Amino acid sequence: MMKLIDIEVMVHEDTKPDDNLDYESVRTPQLHNKYLKLYNAECGLLRKLNLDYKKLYRVMWEYYSGRISQEDMKLHGLEPFQLKILKGDLNIYLDADEDLSLMKERVEFQKQKCKYIEDVLKEICRRSFTIKNAIAYKQFINGVV
Repeated sequence: MMKLIDIEVMVHEDTKPDDNLDYESVRTPQLHNKYLKLYNAECGLLRKLNLDYKKLYRVMWEYYSGRISQEDMKLHGLEPFQLKILKGDLNIYLDADEDLSLMKERVEFQKQKCKYIEDVLKEICRRSFTIKNAIAYKQFINGVV
């Protein structure tokens, strides 16, 4: 798992324009492949975090609703919950649970990383048009039609 700042630095370094446009043109598929692999890895992690969140949500729902087994309480390090909560009030406790909130925050941050890499991939796909326009502009400036 990479940090978002590390990915941003890597993108900045990889997408610095070079005056050698033919080299940049050839490098585009390599960049696309690199970031596609990264995207797949980060989205795989997102899927795992979503599953972990759903499992934790179920455990905490059972805990606050009073339906959790003693075995599951020990497994998750939970103390018996003394209050009787109405079904309509469960969301208040679930939304305020620290472990659940931290897991949700991790999921949201991972979504942000996947979205960023997806946007980078889209920009890399458009890169060939930018290079083509730069070549056409150089030809125009040099009088080649």
